[in-house]
Amino acid sequence: MNPVHTTSIILQKVQTKDFKYIVKLYTEKHGLLSAEIEIKHHLQPSYILPPSINDIVLLQNKYKKLYIKDVQPNYIFKHLYSDYKKNIIAQFILEVLLKSIKEEFADKNTFQFILNTFKTLDNLEEASTPTFHLQFLKQYIQISGYYPVDNFNSNNEYFDLKHGRFSSHPSNTTLSSDDSKILYNFLFDNNNIQNTPVLRLTHIILDYIKFHLSINDIQSLPFLKEAIIQFEF
Repeated sequence: MNPVHTTSIILQKVQTKDFKYIVKLYTEKHGLLSAEIEIKHHLQPSYILPPSINDIVLLQNKYKKLYIKDVQPNYIFKHLYSDYKKNIIAQFILEVLLKSIKEEFADKNTFQFILNTFKTLDNLEEASTPTFHLQFLKQYIQISGYYPVDNFNSNNEYFDLKHGRFSSHPSNTTLSSDDSKILYNFLFDNNNIQNTPVLRLTHIILDYIKFHLSINDIQSLPFLKEAIIQFEF
């Protein structure tokens, strides 16, 4: 295999031995990949701290496993690691990505969206941060191809999580009429979401993507809730 040069976003790292790790990364040229890396003098540990953005060189070893030969930072975060709330939001986004990206194929639009998401979060003013994860989820649903149908009206007031559209009758897969209205306002009405019940809307959207992106429980959700509550004080 010839060396592959690509930009990548570190989604996860797992230590296997002293100074050796398996990293899961989303790459511009090859989509989702796992690769080995050994931390040496010229490879700093901070380079593989999720969600680091790097330019990397990939090779295959004799066992046909990928390993990272070289890493150069593509973007250095200024606030994301040191700001507790931003870091929690980043961990939440990383978990959603890890549990929903399954395929190993390149998608430049998705890659650029993820790249811009972390860069924007890094530079965001704190006043805009409490709803940042909601905007991420909204755009991620859209780019994943599961955006709901805009058919809400007085006859269709119950949102069906399974079918992604509003229904005239409640069922075991529909939201309440109140929650359906909250979701409609956020997705389609372009309302100012500053007064939106952020925690409730977070649960509603997560319930929806569980049906369509095969995501199980989000372990980082309690920490995200704590960060959101802190924004209110």
